Amino acid sequence: MLPRRFSEAVNFRVAHYLVVLVSLLVLLAVVLGVVYEQQNALHAGAAKQLAEPFLQAFALLSLAAAVGARWIVLGSESRQMAEDESNRQNQLLTREIEAHGRTDAALQRAKDLAEAANQGQDTLRDRHDARAAHAAEQHPRLHADPAEGRTAARPAAPRRSTPSGAAASTCTG
Repeated sequence: MLPRRFSEAVNFRVAHYLVVLVSLLVLLAVVLGVVYEQQNALHAGAAKQLAEPFLQAFALLSLAAAVGARWIVLGSESRQMAEDESNRQNQLLTREIEAHGRTDAALQRAKDLAEAANQGQDTLRDRHDARAAHAAEQHPRLHADPAEGRTAARPAAPRRSTPSGAAASTCTG
């Protein structure tokens, strides 16, 4: 009649309630039975007079025990549901933390690659600057004109004589 999953849930809830109720009723019967026996031992002829009030007390306390058993079962189910939800939230947070870790690792790799690229670019720029400076040293007639942003001819430097007396030659090109 009922779907299997729903039927199992109802059967478990009913069985849980019955176990708690029977446990409370047995405890109540033992307590009232001990009190009844003690009163019966003290008043030997009052057994029939004590039986009816004790049965009425047991019936009334049994109703209270039935309500109490239901509260106990509902509290247990509520705690179980809260624990399940807490576990689900913990799993979601764990997955999110793992995703953040993967993202952080990817960002660190990207940062390292960017730094390596910048370092390579700086190295190339330094090499180019060094070559340009070397070329300017080799060709003293060319110099940069910062006002115009272009290379202009520099007047030739006077020739120096070498110790051997020959004129120093400059490389053109």
